[in-house]
Amino acid sequence: PDIRRQKKASNSLRINAIFVLLLKTNRPLLFIDRERYYPLRKNVQNSYRLNINSQQIFFDLVKTGLHQRKSLDLVFPSSEIISDEMLPHFIRGYYDGDGCITGWYRKIKTVKETEARTYQVDTRMVCTLEFLEEMKYRIKPFVPINIYTSKRFKDKKNCFNFHVSGNLQCLKFLEFMYKDATIYLQRKHSRLIEIVNICYARPHKNNKCKLYIGSSEFFKSLLNRRMVEV
Repeated sequence: PDIRRQKKASNSLRINAIFVLLLKTNRPLLFIDRERYYPLRKNVQNSYRLNINSQQIFFDLVKTGLHQRKSLDLVFPSSEIISDEMLPHFIRGYYDGDGCITGWYRKIKTVKETEARTYQVDTRMVCTLEFLEEMKYRIKPFVPINIYTSKRFKDKKNCFNFHVSGNLQCLKFLEFMYKDATIYLQRKHSRLIEIVNICYARPHKNNKCKLYIGSSEFFKSLLNRRMVEV
């Protein structure tokens, strides 16, 4: 657990340092010590924070539809704000902040009643229903896959999951997000590399994922590539 906390703090430092360089600011980064500020919350990690006090940035963000206390009524930006060209990059940025990709092995029963292992991939994001439904609508013309939204909690809050299931469908969605990317969260990109290599190496004669990866220049560039641990 301590090593994991150190990695997440290091990742937070790296991301904020990039923001400092892009914004050309000399504001110091604030270290958030979990044991000092959140002693009773076990799910909080050590992190770094960059505070930005700029009226211009604030009002520019308001023009895009952002507002205070947006968690339960956030809506997806219009096509005038996020063009089709920028759509994969916007979604990737949101995914880096509030999404996850999971790959795991599970046991299955074969036709011959023997036990075997299969590898399953799953991609999720969390937001309001309005945001996720509009994102689904905007993605469909570019990635013809099945996307589901489901309630995240049993309470009445407007908090939903955006869910892509199935290895091939997940690969198509991930390719859409990452194909032309130069900026991304390194930890999640490394997970992408790991999953692509596992799917390609699966010893199955009808491995559709292997065929798809082999036909994609982007995915072929990830094969046998070293993951960066952050």
